[in-house]
Parts: sequence; structure tokens; C-alpha cells
Amino acid sequence: MTGRDSRKGKLLSPGVRVGFVVQSEEVPYRYVSLEGPVVSVAPSAGDADERRLAHRYLGRDAGDAYVASTAERREAEPNVQVRIRPERWLSVDYRKMSPGR
Repeated sequence: MTGRDSRKGKLLSPGVRVGFVVQSEEVPYRYVSLEGPVVSVAPSAGDADERRLAHRYLGRDAGDAYVASTAERREAEPNVQVRIRPERWLSVDYRKMSPGR
């Protein structure tokens, strides 16, 4: 999800290749990166879709708080849902390399 009228929202379209990283800021670090083409950009189905994703990634309580805290922004600038076909993945979990784990 991203704002339809945001710089990112305007630059993403099917066929554009993207890469991104999701990282835990807590030591020991964990991250996953992926690269691949955008396969679709479509208007968000609204709160139900966004709440489902927020629950998936943040848990129920934090997801509900996120959806509530972004409601005003999403009203002013609706989101689009961007789907990517991952072609390359890289993940690292330094917890597995830490002594005593």
C-alpha cells in the first residue's frame, strides 16, 4: 500500500522493477530484501484491506492503531495496492549467529 498521489505511488506501474528491504532495528538485526517487477497497481479496497495487511504485519492491536492513526491521511489521499512478483530474495537473521542462541 502507498499513497496514490505520493511520489512513489506516481512512479510505480506494471513492469517497473523495484527492490526493497524490511529490517528489524533491534540487535541482533534481521532483514529480508526482494527484487522484482510490479505486476499490478490498483485502488485499495479501503479499510478492510488495509486492516487485514496491518494485522498481518503489526498484529491486531498495533494494526488497529495504525489504521486509526492513518485514517485522515487516507481520506485525503487514497492508497493504491501494489503487487510485486518477487524474483530475488535475500534474508539474514543474525540472531541465529549470536552466541548462546
